[in-house]
Amino acid sequence: KFQIHQALLNLLLNAIKHTTEQGQIEIGAQETVTGIELYVENTGEPINPDIIYEIFEPFFTTSSGGTGLGLSISRKIAQAHGGDLTLSENRPDQIRFTLSLAKEQ
Repeated sequence: KFQIHQALLNLLLNAIKHTTEQGQIEIGAQETVTGIELYVENTGEPINPDIIYEIFEPFFTTSSGGTGLGLSISRKIAQAHGGDLTLSENRPDQIRFTLSLAKEQ
């Protein structure tokens, strides 16, 4: 459970970093047929399509002072728990990362 907490914290910190002062951040969850999806969504500029394939790579960052490890670690945590982390929405004022987890057997 601590690892999932860490993954969500990483997503939330990214959202805070990339949301304007008057922007909004939404955290939510929804049950699916195969498990549960946890998401963090923020307003702001979408992620540049030219770098989307790199955002989950270790040490890739567009932020000064960032380590480039948050998304990479969060995805590895999700995968270690039978799920995944995806950029599920990427348009102006709706950038959403979804962490999916499979139901326990």
